[in-house]
Amino acid sequence: MAAGLLRTDGLDARTMRGGHLAWVAAGHPVCRVSLRKRRWVIPLDTNWAELASLWVLLRLLDRAAQVQAIERSWCAAAAEVWTASVLPATPGALAEAAGLEHPLVARLLGGPEELLAGRLARMSQPTAALDLIDDWIARPEGAA
Repeated sequence: MAAGLLRTDGLDARTMRGGHLAWVAAGHPVCRVSLRKRRWVIPLDTNWAELASLWVLLRLLDRAAQVQAIERSWCAAAAEVWTASVLPATPGALAEAAGLEHPLVARLLGGPEELLAGRLARMSQPTAALDLIDDWIARPEGAA
């Protein structure tokens, strides 16, 4: 996962089978690095896939990520001005960009758009609807 995040920052990074633990076990050197925090913009009127992408970002990749919700038509311009990235529109696209392989990413597909629309009508910030994704994932496997 870390290698994928480094690659999205334009750095040359590769993965190793077994990840960090395999690296350390092989006796390779380690050092502390401070990665710059990524900033993201998302549309205010997020759809289910965009909310699921936000969930992957804040729950699996970077809990401290800075996210700003913007009018959909302004996202690209706002990202440029704020030195941010537009959050990929699907959880699969974000996971692929980050090099993340996680079984929950596939379970995020096909959520209830109507439920999300109702939540966003009451609360304008998409981050206030992340618990809908938590509930969706907690449902029994195969339940609609």
